[in-house]
Amino acid sequence: MPSTRTGLKIGASLGALVAAALLAGLWFVQSDDALAKVHQGIVHQFPEVEHISADEFARLEPEATIVFDTREPSEFAVSHIDGAIRIDPEMTPDDFLDEFGEMTLGKTVVFYCSVGARSTALANRVQDDLLLDGSEKVANLENGLFGWHNGALPLVDDAQKPTEAIHPFDSFWGRLIERKSLIQE
Repeated sequence: MPSTRTGLKIGASLGALVAAALLAGLWFVQSDDALAKVHQGIVHQFPEVEHISADEFARLEPEATIVFDTREPSEFAVSHIDGAIRIDPEMTPDDFLDEFGEMTLGKTVVFYCSVGARSTALANRVQDDLLLDGSEKVANLENGLFGWHNGALPLVDDAQKPTEAIHPFDSFWGRLIERKSLIQE
């Protein structure tokens, strides 16, 4: 059970991130390179977390990589990267290590969400422990699943069937999706 102080720290970090993203997003979402600008804000908020591009991610050895999707179950059900494990983005480091620590040993651990905010926050909380416990590398997928989808990269649905559909998170953030006809809630 996490301490009250740990819970408050996690809540404050996520609250500050969401507030900053929403305020910054009002401007970002109106520009042509909106997703890249959102990513810049996330990198600024969490400079300790490494980010990998979709191209870098695609070159990783599947056997040496474990992927975590930090979106809500309804988002994950619409589409996700094949092989991703859906987890709660507000997991404590202790809960994450208890549940997934062994399977991350010697592996590159990649987190993602819609744009990278939730996943980077979680990666930031768990990366030191993962690296100390034997993970090879910890990173966040640059531009999240929206960037992956915008690049027309492969996705699967809840039944593990190929899909081009994408969940928009909400109407505000859904503006970052380029192929809007494929939005599904």
